Amino acid sequence: MQVISLAEARQSRQAITLPNGTRAWLSFYLGKHSFRAGSAHEASELHPTAYLVEQDANTEIPPHYHQPDQFQLFTDGDGMVGRWTLNPIMVQFAGHNTPYGPIKSGSRGLEYMTLRNGWDPGAKWMPQAREELKNAVPNRRRSHITNPIVPLNAAQLEKIQTDCVSLLHEEDGLQIKVYHLAQGQTILGPDPATGKGQFWFVVGGSGSAGESSIQDRSCIFVEPHAAAAQLTASFTALQAIMMQFPRDPP
Repeated sequence: MQVISLAEARQSRQAITLPNGTRAWLSFYLGKHSFRAGSAHEASELHPTAYLVEQDANTEIPPHYHQPDQFQLFTDGDGMVGRWTLNPIMVQFAGHNTPYGPIKSGSRGLEYMTLRNGWDPGAKWMPQAREELKNAVPNRRRSHITNPIVPLNAAQLEKIQTDCVSLLHEEDGLQIKVYHLAQGQTILGPDPATGKGQFWFVVGGSGSAGESSIQDRSCIFVEPHAAAAQLTASFTALQAIMMQFPRDPP
C-alpha cells in the first residue's frame, strides 16, 4: 500500500500546454517517472499513476482516449465532460482505448484526479486517432460517471454514522464506493484480489491507513495482491472514495 499526501504531490507541480493551447497544472502523487515514458510496456503490467489536474478556466481538452483503464475524480470547479455537467464531487471511469470528452472547464476552472493502473504512452486525440483506434485492443468498455457525491463539511463529519455506499459494482471487479467513518471507527476495504488495483482518495477528515496518517486529499494505492486497506478515523470523522479497476478479461 502506498500513501501520498497533497503536500508531497505539490512538490512536483508543473504547467503543461496541450496542442490546442489549453493550459493545466499537474501535481504527481504517483508515477511521474513513467509519465509518457519512452519505452513500451505490456498492457497487463501494473504501473499506477495518480496526479491532480488544475485546468484553467474556460478551456477545453478535446475528446481523446488512453491505453490503460482510467478513473477521473472531479473534486472542484465547474464544467462538462462529454454531455455530462460536472457537479463535483463526481467520478468517471473510462475503459482502455475508450474515447471520452471533451473536458470543458467553466468560469471557476476544474480540478480533478487522474488515476490509472497501467502505463500510458499519452493521449490519443480524436478524430485524428480514429484509424488507430480501429486496431486497438478489443472489448472496449463504455464510460461510466457517477451521480454527485456530496462532500461533508466539518459539522456534518461530526455527526456521521459509519457506512458504505456502493455507486458501481460489476462482476469483473470494477467498483466505486464511498465510505463514511465516524470518529475513532475502523473499516476494512474490499479484497484487492477481486480487481486490478485500488485507489482511495480522502475527501474530508483525517485518520490513518495502516500505519500511515491520512488527511484531506491524501491518495492511497493498494496493489491487487496486497492485504485489504484498513482505514481508521481519528478525532474527526473521515470520508473517502474507493475506486477499484476491473480485472483483465480472460
